[in-house]
Amino acid sequence: DHHFVEHTFVLATLFTGLGWCAAPTALRPALWLGIVLGLAPAFHNGLFILQLPVLATLVLLWWRGQSFAAPAVYRFALALPVTTLVLLLPSEPFQHGIFSFTLHSWFHLYVALASAATAMLLTRLRPRPATLAALVGWALLWSLPLIAQSGQGADFVLGRIPVLARIVEVESIPQRLARGDFVELTRQYSALLWVLPATLAWTVWRLRSDGSRAAWFFALMACFGVTLFVQQGRLEYFGAFALWLTPCRWAADWHIDDCGRYRYRYVLLALVMIGAQVPGLADLRMRAVPGGDISYQLLRPLYQTLGELCGRAPGVVLAEHDNGHYISFHSQCAVIADNFILTPQHVAKLALVEQLLRGTAADLARTAPYVRYILIERNDDPTGASAVSCFPHCAENAGMRHELLESADLPPSVHLLATVVIRRDDHPEPLARLFEVITDAAAKTPPKG
Repeated sequence: DHHFVEHTFVLATLFTGLGWCAAPTALRPALWLGIVLGLAPAFHNGLFILQLPVLATLVLLWWRGQSFAAPAVYRFALALPVTTLVLLLPSEPFQHGIFSFTLHSWFHLYVALASAATAMLLTRLRPRPATLAALVGWALLWSLPLIAQSGQGADFVLGRIPVLARIVEVESIPQRLARGDFVELTRQYSALLWVLPATLAWTVWRLRSDGSRAAWFFALMACFGVTLFVQQGRLEYFGAFALWLTPCRWAADWHIDDCGRYRYRYVLLALVMIGAQVPGLADLRMRAVPGGDISYQLLRPLYQTLGELCGRAPGVVLAEHDNGHYISFHSQCAVIADNFILTPQHVAKLALVEQLLRGTAADLARTAPYVRYILIERNDDPTGASAVSCFPHCAENAGMRHELLESADLPPSVHLLATVVIRRDDHPEPLARLFEVITDAAAKTPPKG
């Protein structure tokens, strides 16, 4: 899953940053941190945000008189934009001069150059109120081109995009707490979640006695990561390290004398941290279905059939966005939308799919004549008690779902290719169907944009 590679870059930023803090005059750690931050957006366009806690650390340490050596800063400032540029060169949006954080574009090079320039500027300024004010003015100046992007970025982080709001992993931890989802949260994040406020507070409080570069960088990374972590479940990789490492930081502050008198405390800590994982161990007994999705297991025969058809006659498939990736994996056909929802274009395409599914097959021939196949699935819960009374007139299946799944007569504009059937009380009911659109216009190329 993409969350693992994103988590990897968060940990890599933390690791290389702490390495530079431990050796502020060394060139190699600074170089590696710049390379890591330059590489990160190549794997997820939003990972440019990892430059924020690094910049915050550089500014804070500059103000405290703990600046890094200028040669090391120059090495960092060179590695960041150069790595970013090399990875952007093959990008079509970059080649076309597009400026958008949702695409690999000039936005990412601009941010990298601004971060590098700020880092180098710190080596030329003395930490005084006047220079701090000038630095703030500099930051506001280079932030001006980003204003148009900031609103969209904030909507993404806060889950305010209507389409994203329906995705379970977009829910914030406060929303889940308000719903009383304590047990599932404990199983998902371990019992360490409930002591995170205390250990994070300790990580900040201890800066009063430990003002080292590493302590400040770790505290800023932890606060930054946990802030994103509580905003959305899908952003957990930014702050997941704090679940484990802030208790370890707390334990490291227990000073052990030469006799190891307090060593038992580390054994106790290890037992507590292992015990915190026990609620989640129950998930190891769960038998995962293929693809980790029961819908995929049930609809797999349709995907395989579609793969054979698309091998002979490829075209565009109208299907829900949840089916998009599966169709792309099994066939050479294109889909209108899938679960990769990052740009305004993605959101618009998903809305288009919902609009088409609310209509009829006859409407489809007029509004989307480029569609060759239709893979349609029930929108009600066929395993729930409510489905017993509502089928074949479920409100959730209004529109094309009712016409192609619940209606006794199929429209003449489609040809039924395959059906997945479920049985309840020995009565067969269609769960999903695959159709071919009977029209010469189905072979047309869909419009771009």
